[in-house]
Amino acid sequence: MIDVSNNTITTVNALVHRGKEGEVKFLLAQEDDGNWGLPGGAKEIEDENLISTIRRELKEELNLNPEDYKLKETDIKREFEYNHFKSSRYGKHGVVQFFLVELLNDFDPRAMGELENVGWFTSKEAIDRLTFEHIKNGFEEASHFV
Repeated sequence: MIDVSNNTITTVNALVHRGKEGEVKFLLAQEDDGNWGLPGGAKEIEDENLISTIRRELKEELNLNPEDYKLKETDIKREFEYNHFKSSRYGKHGVVQFFLVELLNDFDPRAMGELENVGWFTSKEAIDRLTFEHIKNGFEEASHFV
């Protein structure tokens, strides 16, 4: 069950990245509604903190275990209103916290759960593909730390 403390839905997004042939690529996730974003999701009541939320989401959406990646929390957050007409969260206030996730092996994540597809993109390609402005804006800022 989603934690809606203070009438806010707190979410986490992961900038999953790896370098191949000298170029950093980021993993984007496409949901079943066709929108492209970053892996992640809402904090649930059972989640102890945002670290446990991001670890749960990485397991649920990409089948990643903690030994598969190095996780780094950033101070980058974006506030937004859910305004996607198909969302059950429509009209609610949201805050998204961005995390950097460096893959430590050659594991190639596959879409699971509510994800339709995943793909690897350069920073510029990712910015062009991301659907929502608050995610695009947070990605641009956080990707500079990779």
